[in-house]
Amino acid sequence: MLRFFRQYVMNQWTLVIGGCILMVVFLLPSACLNSAQRDMTVGHLNGSTIKSSDLSAAESEVRVCSAVFPLLGVRAILTPGNMDVREFTPLQWVLMLKDAQAQGLSASEAEVTDLLRGLGVNEERLNVIANSLRTSKKYVIDSLRKRATIQRYMAASSGLREVSAADWAGMLLTAAQARMMRRGDLELGLLDMSTGSVRMSEPITESFLQDTFATVRVSMVPVTPKAYMDKVEEPSEESMKKLFEEYKDKLIGQSEPYGFGYRYPDRVKVEYLTIDRDKVAATVKVDEAEALKYYDENPSRYAPRAENENAPPLPPPAYLTVRDAVYKDLKSQKTDDLSLEIARYARGLMIDDARGQPMDGGYRDIPAEWKPIALTDVAQKVQQKYGVLPSVVREDSVWMDSDALAALPGIGGTLISEADQIVRFADYAMSVREIADESGDYAFLRFQTRLPSETMRDYPGNLYLFRVIDAQRSHVPQSMDEVATQVRYDARRIEAYKLIESERASWAARMSDQAIDEVATAAQATVVTPAPFPRRVPERSLQPPMVRDVGRNAGFVDAVFKVAQDLAAKGPVATAPQADRTLSVLVPEKLTLFLVRIDGYDPMTRKDFEKRATQADTPFVLKQLLLDRTADGAGDPFSEESLATRVGYIRSGEKSKADN
Repeated sequence: MLRFFRQYVMNQWTLVIGGCILMVVFLLPSACLNSAQRDMTVGHLNGSTIKSSDLSAAESEVRVCSAVFPLLGVRAILTPGNMDVREFTPLQWVLMLKDAQAQGLSASEAEVTDLLRGLGVNEERLNVIANSLRTSKKYVIDSLRKRATIQRYMAASSGLREVSAADWAGMLLTAAQARMMRRGDLELGLLDMSTGSVRMSEPITESFLQDTFATVRVSMVPVTPKAYMDKVEEPSEESMKKLFEEYKDKLIGQSEPYGFGYRYPDRVKVEYLTIDRDKVAATVKVDEAEALKYYDENPSRYAPRAENENAPPLPPPAYLTVRDAVYKDLKSQKTDDLSLEIARYARGLMIDDARGQPMDGGYRDIPAEWKPIALTDVAQKVQQKYGVLPSVVREDSVWMDSDALAALPGIGGTLISEADQIVRFADYAMSVREIADESGDYAFLRFQTRLPSETMRDYPGNLYLFRVIDAQRSHVPQSMDEVATQVRYDARRIEAYKLIESERASWAARMSDQAIDEVATAAQATVVTPAPFPRRVPERSLQPPMVRDVGRNAGFVDAVFKVAQDLAAKGPVATAPQADRTLSVLVPEKLTLFLVRIDGYDPMTRKDFEKRATQADTPFVLKQLLLDRTADGAGDPFSEESLATRVGYIRSGEKSKADN
């Protein structure tokens, strides 16, 4: 499996590598020529001189590494709230090598050999690369040895445990696959992990794992503006206009502190046709001859598994003993084949309908007055040909954003695989030319209004074809009149929330003394019992968990955990006095006061700790935690400026700190 994966990734990178090789072929001679003509002093490091020829050589070495495998020429940069990948600059390359040499760090050719073997670069491929670069194999290996030295230097400088060359190769291969799948988060994570794993002291690791694995159980009463609306007067026209002007260019959820927004998001109107798999299956028949032929062509499908993997395969059972299973499998296959045939026919009708419209840059040049064939007519034609009537939904009176599209029953959860990408239905619909930039992530779909999508499939096997009827890019309302109802409602909610804030202490006292059901009745609410949640969850970085009705809110979660952990330090949480187990937390973006009762705290056990601390992704996620918690972690320790300061590099024309 590993051999197949390695070969697959290398094949996929062939064109990229070819491009890198061509670039290096052109750069190497010009770099050498320029350096020969004018070798200028660019800086000084510990008494030695850094020349422009040193930078030219470094640039060539970086390009050579990229030609061997593209991700060797880049590094991951992770800082709180930010992840990026950048190519090494020549000065970074030179300074890291110089400092590595001063620290006695280096890499051997044996490590380079392990790296190349892990990447699937054999002797023959290495010779091809060297010949294409018009250089020697020795120069290629020496460049890779320097790259491996820099990898060791980055690990040592970061206080990390170095990964082996073989593990490094495996992470690079997986990161390359992630890049092809456009999984930037996974790619960056693997590149970052390849730098080295965190040297985890047990207290730091335990703190991290407690944050992500200890959970708290709560019951809550949300005190919302609903309970105060009868105490709030109608807003004045002036206050409404002020509110509208403040939030008219904001999308809902993007403003502080309440999340108000009156700007319309990108939105579409859609219609879609559903080919129900069960309806298709009802028309499919299987006869004995077909079933027997299917069995003869797929005997291993019905053979029992050997208990020992190394044992020879067992013979398949007699046909009659598995006849029902054969019929079921064949009918399922024929159903899927017929469903796809129906989808192709239906889509073909829609494509043929638009065939007279001229093409321009991969899109149809369709006049505004052109009307496509109705989906109901397409469904009728399908029924006439196949005896199956697809259902049709036309949402021409409702504008939908991405969230509304994803919430549509059936089609909302569909996916499609195109150009090595997995595309969700909502993203597909929003990729229409009328909304998305033609250089956007999904421009390769060449999708536009009034033309059919590719065939979408949901988990049960139903197929869908959809069209975007109309599309609007995000825009500001022309006047407050368009959103006056929402503005009026928001203005009243703000006033109600101010009343809630003023009465917070009395609500908190009530929560301490009364039964929670009584408090909920007084608040015109119901008791909410969210699923147990941790303090943080590892995603692109460590994030607060999603808590029912609250959403992601670090302040809420941290307040709850502080009370829970303080209680747990004194004894069982469940037996603590009610007054000690309750707290109130304001969440402005929800305009809600949450009255919280802590019902239980479940810390991570020693067994859980020992199991989780040894898992492969723990070092990477822990590094994120350390970045989030370190005040000076926002900088890049290997930027040119950081390196220059750390190693004492002085650019030509600058003064040293001692001179200053």
